[in-house]
Amino acid sequence: CTPAWMQVVERRREQAAEGVEPRLEQAAEESSGLHKPFPRSGNDNRSNENRTRASGKTCHSFTPRPAFLDSSAARQRLESGRPRRDDKLPELLYSVVWRGSLIGQPENTMNTQLSSLTREANLGDIDAQFQLAELYAGGVGMAPDKAQAAYWYLKAAEQNSGKAQARLGQMYLDGAGVPEDHAQAIVWLERSARQDEPEAQASLAWCYQNGMGVAQDYAQAFDWYSKSAGQGHAGARYNLAYMYAKGVGIPRDQAAAFDWYLKAAEQGYKKAQLNAGLMLERGEGTAIDLKQAADWYRKAAKQGYAEAQYNLALMYSAGLGVRQDQKKAFKWQELAARQDYVRAQFKLGQCYLEGLGVERDYGQAARYFRAAAQQSYPRASYQMAKLYAAGLGVEASETSAAKHYRQAAEAGYARAQYRLGRLYAAGRGVSQDEVKACFWFECAARKGYAKARYVLGVRYAQGLGVKKDYERAYAWLSLASRMDDPRIREALERLRVKLTRQQITKAMALAGELDQTDPQPA
Repeated sequence: CTPAWMQVVERRREQAAEGVEPRLEQAAEESSGLHKPFPRSGNDNRSNENRTRASGKTCHSFTPRPAFLDSSAARQRLESGRPRRDDKLPELLYSVVWRGSLIGQPENTMNTQLSSLTREANLGDIDAQFQLAELYAGGVGMAPDKAQAAYWYLKAAEQNSGKAQARLGQMYLDGAGVPEDHAQAIVWLERSARQDEPEAQASLAWCYQNGMGVAQDYAQAFDWYSKSAGQGHAGARYNLAYMYAKGVGIPRDQAAAFDWYLKAAEQGYKKAQLNAGLMLERGEGTAIDLKQAADWYRKAAKQGYAEAQYNLALMYSAGLGVRQDQKKAFKWQELAARQDYVRAQFKLGQCYLEGLGVERDYGQAARYFRAAAQQSYPRASYQMAKLYAAGLGVEASETSAAKHYRQAAEAGYARAQYRLGRLYAAGRGVSQDEVKACFWFECAARKGYAKARYVLGVRYAQGLGVKKDYERAYAWLSLASRMDDPRIREALERLRVKLTRQQITKAMALAGELDQTDPQPA
């Protein structure tokens, strides 16, 4: 009888003759690490610290070029007979292996069909060459072999297979199965893109945007993303939205950004679902709609996207677009924290500390604060210091408290800088040192922390740890007076009698120079 893979080839040829081209939406590698504007690869869940807003929610990120090799988890689902349509699997792996099907066949039958496929490929059948490359790339029915995959992609690409050219170009970008060669990647991607292959167009756009193998050219990137997005490529639609949102090479246009994010989101693209939710929540490019925002967060969260799980948890915690429910907030924070999403780890620590949606448990609070602190999250280090100082969930230790305050202080967290200054002033957990105390007080004061400004003003007035300077003392105390503390008013009154009008004028001018930073949120 006719082998299953041949039956698929015939069906595909019939569809092509009728103008029907089945196409799976393409997934894209997730960026992560601390989000760079144009990351190349990585895990999306551990950063975004440099792209935050006052509410603590994440914002737009750029999606790198599309991936073409499936994940091992997706491959296992396929081989176990439970594939998902959102798995990162090449289209023909579904066609040949799942629909065909090689999976579930006796080993000798599978070997016979693979032998037939190889024989046809060696005879120059372009479909067989491409399908064989897909199987080697995915490691289905055989051990994964990137070099063999590249060989057969090349054979098909030389016969002008647009899909094979796209795959081969991406392999040259990655150095997978072939030496990494960006110039060669561009050759194959351009050939494929000019055949209107959306995957190649998206990858070529990514190269132009990042100057990979070509001179950086945002206009070319925009053009190729537009072509790919017009054919329904979700990753290209997402990146086009990003260019509009951030004004990358084009004027910023929030309405256009939202439109493209929405198109990609409706295709199930989780990063677009997240950003569509953010724009709906903020009213960027569209009217504010908290219910719709929560719905998009939920869609992305159900796909396991940690950032969306975190944002959905915040919506439940505050009752924005959903009925307030601390237990549901806890549930989504926990799911995000399990993926090592640092903000969720910190929030989960707060939930255990305050008993929000879960029974209060200082030990668990310390566990999650410690996990976030190990990812260099300063607010978590600060909370760990407070737990050590109070002996809550951990053994009390002023030395450990000072260590964690220092970690947060060195990361620029004003509250921790102030607390560390107090420890140096009192000699608790550290050797007493008035000069170091003043150093950390001034660090916090320059970040707008009112308590530090008051203490520093008093120290300049007394000459404690610093050289006595009434004008500087007056400057810091006048800035601290926003705190509306009677002690500050009394200290200012005492200084006024020691300063001339001219000195007070100079002090106020100095205060204006010192007050160039925005206060940190509480």
